Amino acid sequence: MADWTPKREKIEGKRAFNVDKTKFENKSEEVRLITPDELISFRITTPQLTYAQLQEYITFWQGKFGSLTPFTILYPFDNTEYTVSFVEGSWQETYVSGTYQVNFELERTF
Repeated sequence: MADWTPKREKIEGKRAFNVDKTKFENKSEEVRLITPDELISFRITTPQLTYAQLQEYITFWQGKFGSLTPFTILYPFDNTEYTVSFVEGSWQETYVSGTYQVNFELERTF
């Protein structure tokens, strides 16, 4: 079971493959697949939160020491569990008219 299953958050997902492209002087290219697994990243935005709800997110982030400790998440676009970490420096907190919101990014780790 995933360490975290998003319920109300807005999630933007990105998928890519780890590909290396080398261009030569004659305009030809060499392309190779570095790893066969998909690179997946997430941009997550919470709904408006109360102070207590904000503290739940902060406690989870602090428990992982930011980007230090990987955890599992259920990715809603394919219902697959992935191991991810917080992207360093992506955590943002917003306060507007008595409510809070958090934005952060996650990336798949192997």
